Amino acid sequence: MTQITTNINNDVKYVACGANTTFIIKNDGSLWACGWNDNGQLGLGDTNKRNVFTKVTTNINNDVEQIVNCYSSTFILKNDGSLWACGYNAQGQLGLGDTTNRNVFTKVTTNIN
Repeated sequence: MTQITTNINNDVKYVACGANTTFIIKNDGSLWACGWNDNGQLGLGDTNKRNVFTKVTTNINNDVEQIVNCYSSTFILKNDGSLWACGYNAQGQLGLGDTTNRNVFTKVTTNIN
C-alpha cells in the first residue's frame, strides 16, 4: 500500500469507492471526491474529472454522515437525517421527481417525510 500524500492530512473517517470514483468523509464531516465525473456524480458543480481529492462545498456544510456511490450516481446522508443526491438521473434514479442529471448535491424531498 502507498500512503496518499495529497490534501487529506490523516483524518479520514470513511471511504466509499464506486465505479471510477472515490469519496472520503473526514472527521470534521467534510466530503472530498476524486475520479470520473462525466455525469456530475462528484457533486462539485461541473463534469470535470479530478485526479486529486477535492473538497465538495456546494450544498455541503461539513455535515455528511454516510455516502453511497454507484456507477454514476451518488447519495449522501447528512447528520440531520436528510438525503441528498447527484449524478446520472436518466431513469429518475436520484428520486428527485424528474430525469435531469445533477452536478451538485440536491436534497431528495419527493415522497420522503
